[in-house]
Amino acid sequence: MSDSDSQCGFCSRLGSQYLCPRCKMKYCSLKCYRSELHKKCAEGFYRECVINETKGLNCNANGKDVGITSFEEYMRRNGGRNEPGTSSGKSEPEEGEAWDSDDELADDLDYLEIVKEKTLSEWEKTNVDEVDRNLTALGVGLEPDQLYAKLTDIEKKEFNKLAEQMQQNLCGVNRSAFKPKREEKTALVVDKIASQLVGGHTRLFAVIYFNHRQYKIGENDLISVAGNIPVDVMLVGGKNFTFIGRPLLKPPFVVVNATVIEKTTTYPKIKYEHINHAQITSLKWLSTELTVLRINEILLDEKSLRSLCEH
Repeated sequence: MSDSDSQCGFCSRLGSQYLCPRCKMKYCSLKCYRSELHKKCAEGFYRECVINETKGLNCNANGKDVGITSFEEYMRRNGGRNEPGTSSGKSEPEEGEAWDSDDELADDLDYLEIVKEKTLSEWEKTNVDEVDRNLTALGVGLEPDQLYAKLTDIEKKEFNKLAEQMQQNLCGVNRSAFKPKREEKTALVVDKIASQLVGGHTRLFAVIYFNHRQYKIGENDLISVAGNIPVDVMLVGGKNFTFIGRPLLKPPFVVVNATVIEKTTTYPKIKYEHINHAQITSLKWLSTELTVLRINEILLDEKSLRSLCEH
């Protein structure tokens, strides 16, 4: 492969290993993907992601719907970090090569939120009279029928769907007659749970996820695990209630406070082999870092609990 085949199309850096599926330009990092030269293509992709996100979908780089099939796949996509003893499947930078923090993918969702807010802000600041003048200059009439005729088939379909949804909201078709009763029951359940949290009379438990394993923990438990601990909470519960994440429960709703009480290494492992009816014993001296944690407390925030149940 020649140098030109692996050269980044934005910073001219060699060793680019990514290819934009839309414009077929090679790029070496997320910073180059979001550069001014690629801004139009990148923002188009992110806008489609925002639209699909509002529809409850996930999209890939081609803008196609890609469903998450498992919890492990969700963690690989949205974890935003590599767990101890695992690799991301992408080649690491060469030794001595500066690694740009913008290459991290953890801020993708933040960037999507910025694009969404920017788009909404521009729409709110739009002057209707200026839009009318621009349409007139383009030879487009201001009558609704004339504007509708200029839309493509896909845009007409989306417009009709949006108009129908707005009409249903105005007529109250989407409002359920049973919603007040559900809200009353929800408030009653939340009050019961909140009363158990007062004074710490209920001992909470949680299911946390790290190193591709799930652990059920309680206060004052000791856990011995390999490597450093990025704790993700999947589930929290008490005597007669349980909250399950979809797939994770994040702060401030639930917080697990832990203390590292020991940093050590694993013991040598004894391996037994039977060769020609003879038992051969060998030691595996290769050890890994071991962390011993003490779970101090599991906190469930009452304010976040009420806010969550209201939605």
